[in-house]
Amino acid sequence: MLPDYVTGFDFRMAVGDTYELMKAEGIRMIRDLRPGVTEWIAHPSVVTDELKAFHEQWEKRGWERAFWNDVQVKAVLAGEKIHMIGWKDLQQLQTGLSP
Repeated sequence: MLPDYVTGFDFRMAVGDTYELMKAEGIRMIRDLRPGVTEWIAHPSVVTDELKAFHEQWEKRGWERAFWNDVQVKAVLAGEKIHMIGWKDLQQLQTGLSP
């Protein structure tokens, strides 16, 4: 049970990064996906004082959460006919069972 491809945002923020730059990059990445199953590694998080206390990249984690909830991103996913599935769904598809 393995995906065909693995992708995702860089784990760390770069100087000058903004949510809008990350969103544009993410939309480009979505549009560039190849046919098959892609695992998109993400770390979406609700930004809390606890997250800020232990994670240097807390802001980017919040951006990732915002990205996956963004109406424009959801429209791009739908327009590209991308179906988000979980590991159980993948296992069932790869073994020929109905999800």
